[in-house]
Amino acid sequence: MKKLFPLALLALLACDIWRDDIAHSGLFVVKVDSLCGYINQTGQVVITPQFGDAMDFSGGLARVRVSVPSGPVWGFIDESGAYVIDPQFDAAGPFSEGLARINARVGKDSLDGFINKAGDTVIHPQFEAAGDFSEGRAVVHVGGYSGGKFGYIDKTGRLVIGYSFDEAGDFHEGLAPVRVDSLWGYVDKDGDFAITPQFTDARGFAEGLAAVHLIDQWKYIDKSGKTAFNTLFFGAASFSDGLALVWNMQAGEVGYGYVDAGGWVVVSPQFGEARAFSEGLAAVCTGNRWGFIDRTGKFVISPQFLNAASFSGGLARVEQPQTGAFGYVDRTGAYVWGPY
Repeated sequence: MKKLFPLALLALLACDIWRDDIAHSGLFVVKVDSLCGYINQTGQVVITPQFGDAMDFSGGLARVRVSVPSGPVWGFIDESGAYVIDPQFDAAGPFSEGLARINARVGKDSLDGFINKAGDTVIHPQFEAAGDFSEGRAVVHVGGYSGGKFGYIDKTGRLVIGYSFDEAGDFHEGLAPVRVDSLWGYVDKDGDFAITPQFTDARGFAEGLAAVHLIDQWKYIDKSGKTAFNTLFFGAASFSDGLALVWNMQAGEVGYGYVDAGGWVVVSPQFGEARAFSEGLAAVCTGNRWGFIDRTGKFVISPQFLNAASFSGGLARVEQPQTGAFGYVDRTGAYVWGPY
């Protein structure tokens, strides 16, 4: 589950190429001589590197950053590389359900609002922080970063769930994790508690289950709040591709593995680092090198990279250990672009 931060910080976090939540349209960000462009799945450059920074496509548009006399600003391009929304924003989020977060100065404040794909402001900047729209709701924050509250708006900007929470996450599968005082529970889209606050931490639902923390261990619950299975973990992530990344302490060190929806450990916790399964493969680290395993835990791409992102759109971004150069590999481990 993503915690909610101010949009200016979210724009920086979006640059994390190793995150698990990238969904490609078939175009992939590349960087050559400090400029960003895009390649297709075969490694052909389709948008010439020309931007100071660039993000993945979402909803048919991608955020790109260029420098102007007043400083770097963000705009949006289409898949031909043409600007659909001219660079003008200090910070911008991805398009989600037809709207994108933007940040603007309002008096002395820097506030978040939303634009549509024509670049029109449809929800005036008024929030100290805002999340992306998910299932028709976006979490928003007002009242000061140290003591404010979180609520949810709809796509008209109407507050549909009041400012009642001390922390809040996105809606997934009809429920959203929220914190009241020190405990987490889950609300439905009307703001009613479907699962009362009782956990010390909680992640969003995925594939019918959610990871929750109580005292010093993590477990999984179903949408009724009941324990899905009795296996407990030192740490747990959301389900993806039918498996969830979990980790336990072994001889004082963290070991990462995978569990299925029945609670069976299908890949024992053994890796120093790991990412969620995506497209049938997972990036894992052993001996300070990253490779990719299948659902049985067998390496299909041997550990050889300094870092590796999850597969998305048939490719995975990797970093070479010798030079630190980046490239994209296919499911056989062969480079289709780079490394540069």
